[in-house]
Amino acid sequence: MTISGQPLATWMLSQSNQDNFGLLQSQPTGTVQASLAGCGTVTWRNVTGSMSNGSFSLTASNPDQTSCGGGNPAPLSSFVDTVTLSAPACTSGGGTHTPQDGSRRVFQTSWQGRSPAPAPVPSKLKLEMGNKTQWSGQVITGCDGKPAPGNATGYGYSYCAIYTLLDQSNPGKPILNTTKYIAHEDTTVVKSTYNAQQIAGVEQRVSRDGKWVDFVALIRGSGPIAADAKSVTRQVITIKDSNNGMSYMVRINCIVKTAADVTINDVTTSSDNSCTSF
Repeated sequence: MTISGQPLATWMLSQSNQDNFGLLQSQPTGTVQASLAGCGTVTWRNVTGSMSNGSFSLTASNPDQTSCGGGNPAPLSSFVDTVTLSAPACTSGGGTHTPQDGSRRVFQTSWQGRSPAPAPVPSKLKLEMGNKTQWSGQVITGCDGKPAPGNATGYGYSYCAIYTLLDQSNPGKPILNTTKYIAHEDTTVVKSTYNAQQIAGVEQRVSRDGKWVDFVALIRGSGPIAADAKSVTRQVITIKDSNNGMSYMVRINCIVKTAADVTINDVTTSSDNSCTSF
């Protein structure tokens, strides 16, 4: 909030609870901070508000300091700001500041919201391996709980690895509330003691909670896996935006499978991501 072009106060407000039409139902709450002579930063700890005819009425009270010393005016115990935001962005507007003690004048203010956060860009992944499942001749089931085609049986192990899509921030925030992204996986065999599969073009849609599940397994159909079995595969994961066609390479894995277990090594930022050293 500013007056005559000078910053006067910073309001930190929140509002939540959307109805089925995306309209905010709860009243705004939060705090207000202002820099006052003799006090430094003063925080009014209680903000309540309401909305009527497109304008917000915000009441601030309970300052964390009650005097500023040196003959400076004490912080107001409470004040009311009536604010009307400009459509359609609703990031700026005008208001009226009214002290509640009656001793100071009412004045007009202008309001400007903080710059909006940059749009999230698919940049990296978080991996959770989940629980290991051992197979000893049973019908294999996938991460969706469905049996393998033809009720195929097998020996070995599997994981339902859960990937979460993160944005460009550090350390990265999940990208939520959209289903426009598709995870595309290309896997090439680097070396193997058995007939490992080379898989290209596997795709899954990323859910609204920013996740998808990858079936990671070493399974043999006709008997237990040889004790000396080992494979190294290089997996490149790309995220596709189904709205605009853009693609983002977000991870390179070196996947090492042995008879005992599997290790997924993230080499995305490594100088050598060929997987030949594993």
